[in-house]
Amino acid sequence: MIDAPEASLTQTSQAYFLEVISNATLTVIMSNAPNKQRSTNNHKEELHRNMGDQPKTAYITGGASGIGLALSTHLLFKNYKVFIADRNTAGATHLADQHNTPNNTVLYYATCDTSSWESQLSVFQAALKALGGRISSIQHFRRQDLVVWGDRGSEDSYLLRGTIGLVASVCGFYCVPSLPIYTAAKHALIGLTRSYGALLWEEGIAVNAVAPNVVRTGISAEEFYHSLEKESLLTPMDVLMEAFDVMLARAKSAVVYECGAKGWTVREGAEYLDEESGRCCDLLKERGRKLHYGLE
Repeated sequence: MIDAPEASLTQTSQAYFLEVISNATLTVIMSNAPNKQRSTNNHKEELHRNMGDQPKTAYITGGASGIGLALSTHLLFKNYKVFIADRNTAGATHLADQHNTPNNTVLYYATCDTSSWESQLSVFQAALKALGGRISSIQHFRRQDLVVWGDRGSEDSYLLRGTIGLVASVCGFYCVPSLPIYTAAKHALIGLTRSYGALLWEEGIAVNAVAPNVVRTGISAEEFYHSLEKESLLTPMDVLMEAFDVMLARAKSAVVYECGAKGWTVREGAEYLDEESGRCCDLLKERGRKLHYGLE
């Protein structure tokens, strides 16, 4: 999910940013109109609070069904303009019929295969055109040959107040032995949120995630959902929407919101085992920064 104006990313950051989209089932990029501000830390919190009156747009991969469709609908009712990228656009077509009028288009959509870089890039460029060029993030991880959007840390650059919202799962920090691939994938999204969310925050971009327990979507059988419902274990879709709203309202990054039957809570990461572990991670961070930004 993203809540941001025009982007200002290095080539490497933009590449990683776009690549994130294919690895998550759902990505939302929401953006407001760009504000030309000095990109200093002192302006970040104030900028985030003052952008509520700006035009808002959202780019959602997987937005035609399940959690993505619920979020698309939720944002449309909050006066966002939404662009849905999905392999099956039937749900998006139905939603567009409900919300678009001959004189006002608020929902756009296109067929997208997020396993294909070319498909991702093509649809995202179409979304930029449809939404006025104001979105600035995506979801996947491979190539690094994109055009530079701006100079990182430039005093006169546009400050991107962006929030990328990823849909992870409680399988991202709990162990479900019978779902090894799903569990590994969701652990990856939690790790991406905590790491890249901290790094991109320096560039004015927030990366956060919701991590729901079981939500009723089309991913499983109705009998399974019914069995959880009898024990009051299903996570209401409204809880996820509340977490997304909080995510967009707060000027914070690298935050994971665990969502369950009783509501949502911020899920903290693991603590360091000892002082030496913390020191090693600090050194890895500095080493990784040089490699990430090509500083050596």
